[in-house]
Amino acid sequence: MADQPNDTPNDTGAPSPSPHSPPSRRAQRASGDGRRDGDVLAGPADSTRPSNPWPRLIAFGLSVVTVVFLAGLCLASFASAPDREIRVRDTEYQVALPKFLAVTSFGADEDGRTFGAFLVVPGDLPAGGRAFFSRAPGTGCNLRWDGGAREAAQEDVVGLFLDPCSDARYGQDGRVVAGTPPSALHEFETRREANSYVVSFDELTLGACHADTAAGCSPRGEPRTRTVPAGALPDDFGRR
Repeated sequence: MADQPNDTPNDTGAPSPSPHSPPSRRAQRASGDGRRDGDVLAGPADSTRPSNPWPRLIAFGLSVVTVVFLAGLCLASFASAPDREIRVRDTEYQVALPKFLAVTSFGADEDGRTFGAFLVVPGDLPAGGRAFFSRAPGTGCNLRWDGGAREAAQEDVVGLFLDPCSDARYGQDGRVVAGTPPSALHEFETRREANSYVVSFDELTLGACHADTAAGCSPRGEPRTRTVPAGALPDDFGRR
């Protein structure tokens, strides 16, 4: 005789499950297959559903913002005016030896020599420094420093600024030693900060007049200044 399903109630009064019947939901959960009948969320992934677009949109937006920010920094660096100050540390300066500071935005002379300033610190550091414009007041030529030059009328003066376009000679303090230039050397503001000298190129103070009728100079006791323009300097800058 064929085996008949055992419907004999168990101890709890409920019929015992047939060995051929599907496992109960409790048995499925116990077996750990992680899937429940009728629960579509626990089924296999549905590739037809669109994924959440927000993470990718946010990442794209951040990328665009970063690119725009970097492009703005590059544009600002090219469009902005060059640095209007030059800092010289004590270790970069030799006492009583003028140090030339080239300022490329000032342009150059006919020989291609860049204009700038000569930083002079007389005596021992950290005495106050002065920065003289390298363009000669009378001719507009680029000054040259000669550490061994002497002037016959002032033998105690050693080292001179020479104007290659005239006979004008200037001492380390910027005053006229020889020749007939219209004024002493023009100079830029210089200040002391910690272990450095800082030369500012915002304004130029015209040198003291060497003759009463001279133009482009500061009368005695009346210092006159000129605002330094951005870019290459006009040919007559500092001479009127």
